[in-house]
Amino acid sequence: MSVCCVQGMCFTLKERQILGIHGLLPPNVFTPEEQKLRVMDNVRRYDVDLDKYIYLAALLDRNERLFYQVTLTSCHTHTA
Repeated sequence: MSVCCVQGMCFTLKERQILGIHGLLPPNVFTPEEQKLRVMDNVRRYDVDLDKYIYLAALLDRNERLFYQVTLTSCHTHTA
């Protein structure tokens, strides 16, 4: 899958216009770091491990790059 397909909400306004996807994504633009922090906060809200797995599996389907950034960050914080 190409990089342009997995950026999610990280597309800048200019990139959205060039790719013809302006209006197809929510109007907010987040940096990859902001997206990663939001996902990690969402995962922490779940008490049941199965719910965390379902959330992360859905993330993997939507945004593979973000999924791996989150899981690598999570691994580093748990091993440190």
